[in-house]
Amino acid sequence: MELVGARSGAVYFLDTGTETLRPRVSVNAPDWIPEVRLALGEGVAGVAAQRRQGVVVNDYKTWPLAVRRIAEETPITALMAEPLLYHDRLLGVILVSHETPGRTFTEADRETLALFATPAAIAITNARLFGERLTAEQAARETARRLATLVSNLPGYTYRVADDPDYTAEFISEGVVTITGYGGVSRHARDGVRARDPPRRRRGRVGPRPAGRGGARTIPVLVSDTYQER
Repeated sequence: MELVGARSGAVYFLDTGTETLRPRVSVNAPDWIPEVRLALGEGVAGVAAQRRQGVVVNDYKTWPLAVRRIAEETPITALMAEPLLYHDRLLGVILVSHETPGRTFTEADRETLALFATPAAIAITNARLFGERLTAEQAARETARRLATLVSNLPGYTYRVADDPDYTAEFISEGVVTITGYGGVSRHARDGVRARDPPRRRRGRVGPRPAGRGGARTIPVLVSDTYQER
């Protein structure tokens, strides 16, 4: 705002579901501004979004497309808006205003705001992508946690082996320790490393017999009684 000498301003984000603009950040604005919803073509911000180009209005009080509440309940006299575009995709609008009668925005001011809008749109896009990635990672961790909880409460033990000649272990639950007394396989398999030191007990080893029913295709197999499995 200081670059163009504005007193107040706001950043509106486009809600693609309703095709409306919603204020997300505002400076020196009334408390009710976050409640405002603007359709495309409504108010200075809506017109800038609809046309996808900057808009300058220096007589806002008498402007035909002015938002009535803003015109009547704020001291705003002039408004300037610039769309936030990323690869031709509309993200929102940045809006600045004057509240002193007689103060106006110039074409040079609009060009300055346009220069700021470009990196702002990039920053918003990067922030959204980071947020989506973080959400996806959190969801993946939660899914893994739930799966681990489920597997740990199953009788016997579960495992998954790769479709290779050695039936390389990819996952083995903690139940293998109780049944075989051997914990090394579970530790290696959890880390995605082939178990190079297999257990000596035949009934607890990971081998062709159980894998033949599903392990060769990396399908999880539940073994609750290894003696019956033989």
